Formats: sequence, C-alpha cells, structure tokens
Amino acid sequence: MEAAGEGKHFRLFMSALKDGVYQPAVALPFTAGEWGGVDAAVAPDESFLVYSSNRPPTPAQQQDLFIVFRKDGQWGEPQHLPDAINAWSPSIEARLGADGHTLYFTSTHLVAAAYPKSDAAAKQGLSDMQTWNTGLADIWRVDLTAYLQGEGK
Repeated sequence: MEAAGEGKHFRLFMSALKDGVYQPAVALPFTAGEWGGVDAAVAPDESFLVYSSNRPPTPAQQQDLFIVFRKDGQWGEPQHLPDAINAWSPSIEARLGADGHTLYFTSTHLVAAAYPKSDAAAKQGLSDMQTWNTGLADIWRVDLTAYLQGEGK
C-alpha cells in the first residue's frame, strides 16, 4: 500500500506468484485515480475482496466498505456494500473470518436509543453505553453469505 494518484490516496497492490517467484507488485485498478483503498480482506480463493474506500457514495471524510469480485483473473468494479453494513461507517480494518464469509471490521458506530423504554431496557441501554456502545472503535461482525450468493459467487 502506498499513497499515490490524485489526492495522494492509498492504493492497494498485488503480486502474482509465478513459478515459485513473486512478481513485481502492481496497483489494483479500482484504487487508482481519485479514490483510494485500504485494509483489503481477500477471500481465501481470491474470488473477491472487501476493502475500505472514500469513493462515492461514501460521505465526506469517511471510509465505507466495498466488495469487488474477481472473475477469470480480472477484478470487476467495486460495489458499495449495503446500507445495512455501511450504516456503521466509518468502517475500517476489514478482515474475513476463517469461514471466508464472516466479515469483521472496526467502527465507531453508536446504536441509537429507542423510546419509550421499559425499566429493564433502560438499564440494559445504560449497561451497553458503559461497555460497548461508547462511540469508540468497536469490532463488528456481519455474515456476507447471502450477499456473496446473490452476486453469483
């Protein structure tokens, strides 16, 4: 990863293994130009990767999660992950679990309080605010299985 391109955004690179030797790194095309990319989580079979980027429709000064599929050795166009995932923006440090479809990432997302509340719900909400729902960086998890199947993986 290096800062390059318009606006000096970070770019993602790959290096192919050929005859037991890694080839010179080449920039992935979807992180060229004005939209950068960081924190790539590559599927074990290299059929897709998830990464953070500031490309549209990401709000200004933020990073959203994108997925890009690889078919016949070529990377496709990045797709913005659904709002159900990117509502937790800014989302960084994407990692795939050992199962290849559970995505872990860091976000400062806060779960909004809902009203009216019972006494038990209010106590639970207070406990949540004192432990994990603090607005600090937390690790979140989402299953990408349905999304991956929907994309013809």
